[in-house]
Amino acid sequence: MLLFIKANEWKLQKVLEYLNLFCDVSRQKVSVSKTRMFFSERVSGYLAKLLNCKNAFVIINDLDKYL
Repeated sequence: MLLFIKANEWKLQKVLEYLNLFCDVSRQKVSVSKTRMFFSERVSGYLAKLLNCKNAFVIINDLDKYL
């Protein structure tokens, strides 16, 4: 599943809420070790780290090997 959102705390929180709801309904879990976050070059490193500190997903910088 690919999700695209604007890089801000409120929108990330909403995505995480919907993922939790999906997990509750489907009785499945999000695999944190398999989940990746990519930020465009216009997102500062500080903001990327700030958004990621809440969920500890892996941040990737190069999409070539993923797409």
